[in-house]
Amino acid sequence: MTDNDNDKLHQENDRRYQALFRNVELIQDLLIHCVEEPWVEQVDMSAIELLDTKALTGKLARRDADIIYKLPFKDGTLSYLALFLEFQSQPDRFMALRISTYKHLFWEKLVAMKQLTANKKLPPVFGLVLYNGLTKWNSPKQLRGLIELPKESPLWSQQPQAQYQLIDEKRINDYHQDSITHHLFQMEFSDDRDRLKELVEHIRRLIAGTPGHKRLSEKIAQWFSAAMFKNMQYELPLERAINDLEGVSQMLSDALEKWTRESKQEGFEEGIDQRSKEIALKMLKEGVDDAFILKISEITAEQLQELKNSLKS
Repeated sequence: MTDNDNDKLHQENDRRYQALFRNVELIQDLLIHCVEEPWVEQVDMSAIELLDTKALTGKLARRDADIIYKLPFKDGTLSYLALFLEFQSQPDRFMALRISTYKHLFWEKLVAMKQLTANKKLPPVFGLVLYNGLTKWNSPKQLRGLIELPKESPLWSQQPQAQYQLIDEKRINDYHQDSITHHLFQMEFSDDRDRLKELVEHIRRLIAGTPGHKRLSEKIAQWFSAAMFKNMQYELPLERAINDLEGVSQMLSDALEKWTRESKQEGFEEGIDQRSKEIALKMLKEGVDDAFILKISEITAEQLQELKNSLKS
């Protein structure tokens, strides 16, 4: 696969995540269970609002993988907070610079639109990177980590200070049983067929009864269908459209039944094959004619030659 093919694959994965995390319910879950910041408790979760990035023209809208939410605080002291989700499938050494640049462009846009705080100041902006790559993230999380200056240099006071928080899906330490996003992260990296079905059932239980559960179920099913099926090493039954998590669960049940039957059949055939080789080997040791061995044991001529070679070694 060429570098260009890799780039296209990463861009496609980013778009899939973008569609999934345009659901307020997932952002609420992400903040509560994954963002370890004290200010999260002050966010009015019921008032979270997804912004239309298409309305943000110019350089600010140069990347379609950016998602911006308005996060009002409960006490009203901060009337506006923007959350950025940057979906990366491989480490970006200059992510701190990208986030800093984006924040400044965003603030410029707010100034032009006259959307400042009650005190005519800029609202705070929180940068969040959601990382789903296999390689450990080792890029600086602070902008100062990209600037070449001696530690005691007086020029540090003139340098911009910015940082972001990283969520490494594959390396989350504290697993929350009641987190939808944590289950999604596990689904992405799981190659255990039974575990996948278990995770789907967990998510179905968690989103049941939520205001947007039908829409969220559809979005997760679409993500799973597009992102997971193409990467699975096992053939999956796709005779019918999968429109929600119930469909995903049923599909996995059908697949597990199919895989179990195939596994048993393969084991049975392997057992017969092994028994035939044992018979042929015994006949070889007794000096039986090759043609008679092939007829009785029903092994191939190549297999018979391999048995002969094994006797010589």
